[in-house]
Amino acid sequence: MNITPNSISEGRKYKKPGHSLNQFSQFLKDFDMVDVGAESTAPFNAPIDAQTELSRLEAFFYPLFEMVPDPQGVISLDTYRPEVFYEAAMWIRKAWPKTRLIFNDVSGKVDDDLLELFKEDLSFDYVLSHNLCPERDLCSDHMQYCHAL
Repeated sequence: MNITPNSISEGRKYKKPGHSLNQFSQFLKDFDMVDVGAESTAPFNAPIDAQTELSRLEAFFYPLFEMVPDPQGVISLDTYRPEVFYEAAMWIRKAWPKTRLIFNDVSGKVDDDLLELFKEDLSFDYVLSHNLCPERDLCSDHMQYCHAL
């Protein structure tokens, strides 16, 4: 589920406040795994800073913590920032300790920031999604690094 202002993941059916939260709370009941992203890495979208990404995640998850008891499924957080994953994972762990977490790292990079995250006492699975960006912070502009084959 994309929780970006220009998201089309819901077919633009849920434009009123609370609709996405209600839809997501139903997903948590009906599906084993849900992937959540707060920054679009689609072509031509401007990058946002980590604080904006965290603010979007916080505004989305905190009401859900009250709406939904500890789900038994998996929440996958789609981000390229280890610090964003860590902060959001800490909120989720506190509110939903039984929920399994996945860091869906769209950076394609194994770097010092990621290695530091692995040292934390935070149980999660990890998915490394490859792209051609030379640095983690350039993931929002990944299309400029595509080369004709």
